[in-house]
Amino acid sequence: MNWSEARDRSLEQWQTLLASIGRRDPGELILWVNAAYGLCEKAREIAESRGETDSICRLCLAFQMQGGCRETRERLSSALMAGDWDQARAFVESLIVSLQDLEVPETRPTG
Repeated sequence: MNWSEARDRSLEQWQTLLASIGRRDPGELILWVNAAYGLCEKAREIAESRGETDSICRLCLAFQMQGGCRETRERLSSALMAGDWDQARAFVESLIVSLQDLEVPETRPTG
């Protein structure tokens, strides 16, 4: 998977979560919030290829360019636990916009 595919996968996952806010159990949504997304998987792939599995987040393109998603995930989890659907939606919408704005390296066609 390249960075563009990883970003697109993450966007799809966050959009699915956004559509589920207020419709699913907050505990279930928090599990989704803390799940590995496309960008996480790409960073893990790089870490494993380098034998560096201690700090995957620092290898993530979103972390390097935008500071990552940890703080937003923590604030989102708090909003979900409080049942503040509007705030939770705002956090996810903000994260989606930042991912849409994320510049990823161009991939060259192979073959």
